[in-house]
Amino acid sequence: MRVTMIGSGYVGLVSGACFADFGHDVTCVDKDSTKINQLNQGIMPIFEPGLDHLVARNVAAGRLRFTVDASRAISNSDAVFIGVGTPARASDGHADLSYVYAAAAEIADLIEDFTVIVTKSTVPVGTGDEIEAISGIGLLFWTSLIAAAGFEKQPRRRASHLVPAEYTYDKLVKNRRAEDQN
Repeated sequence: MRVTMIGSGYVGLVSGACFADFGHDVTCVDKDSTKINQLNQGIMPIFEPGLDHLVARNVAAGRLRFTVDASRAISNSDAVFIGVGTPARASDGHADLSYVYAAAAEIADLIEDFTVIVTKSTVPVGTGDEIEAISGIGLLFWTSLIAAAGFEKQPRRRASHLVPAEYTYDKLVKNRRAEDQN
């Protein structure tokens, strides 16, 4: 599977390296060119035990790459993960979702085919509806839908939001393409 991680920090970089280690083709995208240059030189911008070895092994195997060019990465992806920061706002302490919303809008402009969009950033309940409204993306999968057993209850606006955890990406794509043909 071709995966793009939007954000190359604690969420995006660690998740991207793990997906690559599972054998997926992963591109980590970040707007911070200094961070991307460091990653391309093997310098980790964060500390996570063993991450440097995990990244080096998967870069060497050709399964993990880093770029500031979101357009190529997203347009060629089967799945795009939003893994950007949600820092606390100084004014009220609530999560600043501006990076999540900006990533969703950018993804919506760049996807060319059926693509699974996953919010990996820590976000409050209701953020999925906001992402849908901002981006026009009609089908949104939450991390808990893919990782947890059973069904996620929160995204309940349409049945297409409730996906059994045992579904694989291949089943999702096959079902979606069959629906598109009907």
